[in-house]
Amino acid sequence: MNREQLIDYVKRQLGYPTVNVELTVEQMSDAIDRAIDEIKPWYSVFKYLTIDVTSSCIDLSEYNVMEVTDVIKVMSADQRRSESVDPFSYQSSRFPVKSSYSGFSRINSYNHKIISQTAEIQRERFYDQLAMIIDNRTSGMLYENISWKFYDGKLYIDTGHPSTSVVTIEYITNIKDVDDIEEGTQFMTYLQNLSVAFSQIILSRVTGKYSLSGSPSSINYQDMRSEANSEIDRIRTDLRKTVNTFYITD
Repeated sequence: MNREQLIDYVKRQLGYPTVNVELTVEQMSDAIDRAIDEIKPWYSVFKYLTIDVTSSCIDLSEYNVMEVTDVIKVMSADQRRSESVDPFSYQSSRFPVKSSYSGFSRINSYNHKIISQTAEIQRERFYDQLAMIIDNRTSGMLYENISWKFYDGKLYIDTGHPSTSVVTIEYITNIKDVDDIEEGTQFMTYLQNLSVAFSQIILSRVTGKYSLSGSPSSINYQDMRSEANSEIDRIRTDLRKTVNTFYITD
């Protein structure tokens, strides 16, 4: 979903085309920006990226990384590859759905608290897949003695001994617009609902001032505003509960 599609969604939730929604595109866009600001501090969808190690300082600015949360694997220097590959893009019919690699060493990212059974299943699936990929590419060599620091869009890394050429990082995306939020996660649902709620507040504040008393039918803008505030409070409570939830994106 992009911003234009979300604006259309907000309009439909406010009654369009059955009723005329007296908000401009700019006003609804302001509501969406407020919704993004609400979600950004709590966003915890983890992504994975495999990159070449060409120096001790790796520029990640082109990947829109807000925070690196873990360095998952390092490939040995004598098994360099000609190109970087994202583990999630790797497909092979040689591997069974369930493998014997489920005991694969979980690194620091496994310290995240799991409160969703679905997230647990997704994570197990990911580590099974990652273990098979590592075994296929590096003959099972995995080094955990990695020193790293992420600062100002750059990953400073010391892979220790033996020297290495490739790392896979776990990171959180920096949310700048609607399409930075993963479709299918509850964060997109929160964004949709918050965008509607903040639009309702704008609508009640602006249009409610000019409603005609005694007209045959009218919108109760006070109730609309109260409903919107209740929805915002509910979502804020839910967001606080998701801060430690771990999600895998394929």
